[in-house]
Amino acid sequence: MEGDDRCGRPRHHTDSGVSFLYRVALGPQPATGFTQVSLPANFGISGPYNPNARGNGIVGTPDGRFLILVHTGEGKLYRIDTSTFEAVLIALSGGDGTEAGTGDGLLLDGQTLYVVKNQHNKVAVINMSSDYLSGVITRYITEPFASNPATKVPATIAEFGNSLYAVTGGFAPPAPDFVVRMPK
Repeated sequence: MEGDDRCGRPRHHTDSGVSFLYRVALGPQPATGFTQVSLPANFGISGPYNPNARGNGIVGTPDGRFLILVHTGEGKLYRIDTSTFEAVLIALSGGDGTEAGTGDGLLLDGQTLYVVKNQHNKVAVINMSSDYLSGVITRYITEPFASNPATKVPATIAEFGNSLYAVTGGFAPPAPDFVVRMPK
């Protein structure tokens, strides 16, 4: 599903329990239909990081040529060509060896990709190549998740002005969901 956020950028959403995406045309009138886009066979299979999640976080490149999609269960990132729908594994290096493991929300700011690693309570900061086929994990954002037990399990990420924000999942009472500001 797509739409525009308040800043005019495309908005993308996924259903992590299925192995396809829906492409919805945007225009001045409400969309009346959609195209179902099949994902590669591995998106029909769960992986070691999360047995219930497949395609999860998704973000489009500024030129609209590609989507970046995280397979949460596999802990891998894929680049999807928006004209052919071909999915190619993104090669990552650096970091702690878990790549995009438990990847959830994604944010692309120029060539910097932020990957929310929900169960790891951190956000991976990745410098992407110009073709989005490789990236280097340069660091992790761990605050406020490390210092405040109430803000564990970040799920999604957004940028507003010069700040990053995450929504954390409480998942069980009495822990509520929080919106937290993170250093950029």
